[in-house]
Amino acid sequence: MKTKYFVVGAAKAGTTSIYSALKEHGKFSLPIEKEPNKFNTGCSNVPGRGPGDHHATSVLRVQNEYGSNFGKPLNAPRVDFSVSYLYDDEAPRNIKAHNPQAKILIILRNPIQRAFSHYLHMIRDCRETLSFKDGLAIENERIMSGFEFSWHYKTMGLYSEQVKRYVSLFDDSVVILKFEDLFNNKQNAQNILADFFDLKTGTFKLKNDRLNATGNVKSLFLAKVFNRPSAIRNLIKKLIPRDTGRYLMNKFRNANLAPEKPSISADELKMLVDFYSKDIDLLSSALNRDFSDWLE
Repeated sequence: MKTKYFVVGAAKAGTTSIYSALKEHGKFSLPIEKEPNKFNTGCSNVPGRGPGDHHATSVLRVQNEYGSNFGKPLNAPRVDFSVSYLYDDEAPRNIKAHNPQAKILIILRNPIQRAFSHYLHMIRDCRETLSFKDGLAIENERIMSGFEFSWHYKTMGLYSEQVKRYVSLFDDSVVILKFEDLFNNKQNAQNILADFFDLKTGTFKLKNDRLNATGNVKSLFLAKVFNRPSAIRNLIKKLIPRDTGRYLMNKFRNANLAPEKPSISADELKMLVDFYSKDIDLLSSALNRDFSDWLE
């Protein structure tokens, strides 16, 4: 059976909230392991060689493994939520070969905020030990060493070529939303999402819960036990019903997050504005849509 819908990213741009909203409908076959990563065989570097990569990221390349990862109802349209697909340079062609009629959903988040959020995600999961500045400084070294996409903080935010790859292959089957619109123009975003998933207008509702939130942790010990990817944690995930486990993990992570999030320094902000400025101009021109607010 071919997968019809692909929510390809960007990472840290609300895809978990969309996954949760679709669970309410019961009309879709959703992946049990949310991100199977079957089709990203290129620059996303999965399976990766960085700390925790092996246990943190599923890679279900074999068709039988990929197919059996989708839950009931089994005859319902499938939705793949692998956020690395947007960044990966091989994924669009692989998805096209799998299903030429696939529908592609892209959610773009301010790349500066996305990079920092992904960094905080890695801090939360006890995988990153460096400062944001130092992590950015050795990013290319990590990429060359085979660290997975989660460590590619700033490179993942170079959206213009990533988006072009999908538009050139899937044309009008690509829907692009801004992450910020999920909050600032929520009703319109929900209508667009309902249309994308072939639902009746008004039937797609995003929850207000904080899902997959990031930040510094209150207790490093508890974070290492419950957040850090490991064989033991993966075993526990198999023993507890998946939905229950996701709910409990989200509650625990939120409870263990420090109330105040770190912020990007002025120097880091200036460096990233300079880094992304040209690419944001290219993205705006390619989509005939203004993304310059990301540089303000």
